[in-house]
Amino acid sequence: MVPDEVLAPPRPTPTFVDLLTTATDPRAELAEALQQPQAFIPPKYFYDSLGSRLFEAICELPEYPLMRTERAIVDAHVHEIAARIGPGSVLIDLGAGNCEKAERLFGWLAPTQYVAIDIAADFLRERLSLLAGRNPHHSILGIAQDFTQSIRLPPQVADGSRTLFYPGSSIGNFAPDAAFAFLRRTRAACGDEGHLLLGVDLVKDKALLDRAYDDSLGVTTAF
Repeated sequence: MVPDEVLAPPRPTPTFVDLLTTATDPRAELAEALQQPQAFIPPKYFYDSLGSRLFEAICELPEYPLMRTERAIVDAHVHEIAARIGPGSVLIDLGAGNCEKAERLFGWLAPTQYVAIDIAADFLRERLSLLAGRNPHHSILGIAQDFTQSIRLPPQVADGSRTLFYPGSSIGNFAPDAAFAFLRRTRAACGDEGHLLLGVDLVKDKALLDRAYDDSLGVTTAF
């Protein structure tokens, strides 16, 4: 028998809501995109479980400094961010990925609930389980949802002021009209007293972008 005092406590289980079943038909959306005069694939479809892991690796590449730059900006200004937003809001993370960016804000924003939204349902479940183990006293809710089409907040989202968090410069993945529509949806989701914490990249030199998307290890090619 193992003494009770050395038994590990049970890992907290985050609440999870899957709203992908009501989303746009991926086959139809991809077919429409590929039939455009300039064919494209919406970036969200790269972020399945494998793609999400590959993107984690991309963010550590020397040729891809975006994540490190973003961390440095947050570390330098997090006290100003916290002073503007204040403690105790519901932190809603759009495109949460591995949740690492939002977790860095927990100690400063002291959210009453963390809501992680991502299209990669299985990857999000896995990362939220790890997150809950590191933050057992936080209320954590995961939502599998295509937030590029709509932002639906189910009843499991706590009441109170909301802070929508959309870092990573992914706003650049939208065409201008789509970006405007997305920002209007985020404004509505914030409510009258909420906040939007948005990351926007600056114009980059073409040589820097070429290296980022053609790294020496071929990770981006695999992605």
